[in-house]
Amino acid sequence: MFTFAEQTGLCHCGLDPQSPEKEPNVGRQSDVKQGIAGQARNDKFFSRQMNKEQIKSELLKRLHEHHAFWSYDKSSCQTISDWNLIKFVLIHLDLDDTDRLFQIYPKSLVKKVWLAEVAIQGEYLRNMNICFANLYFDIKHPIPYLKRIETRNINQFA
Repeated sequence: MFTFAEQTGLCHCGLDPQSPEKEPNVGRQSDVKQGIAGQARNDKFFSRQMNKEQIKSELLKRLHEHHAFWSYDKSSCQTISDWNLIKFVLIHLDLDDTDRLFQIYPKSLVKKVWLAEVAIQGEYLRNMNICFANLYFDIKHPIPYLKRIETRNINQFA
């Protein structure tokens, strides 16, 4: 997913962040707008510079900050498999972190983990799964799709 600034080269307010000109009589507000746009450019630059291992370690750090491993021994969750990293990020972190998954893993792997681990959880994660289906996996009718996935999972164990 790209932000408005990444797609158009303009900040959220429509100004060109590279332009040295400021709107007259705007003063500090214009400086703040340009500062935010500059920060977006810097974040974009640094995210491109990060390699897969750096992104994985940052995501793992964020998972620890959100207490995703509260029931695990600390030493056992210092390194986790790619499958579990994807699963925990999808369940516990926000959309910005989910976007980072797609920078380091193919869409097919993320979708496979989502279908096997997250989409089958029914009402517990329903709204989040609808969001994932729409935003990341281009599913046109997510509610019936998720119902089919849940039913298929239940029938496997019946």
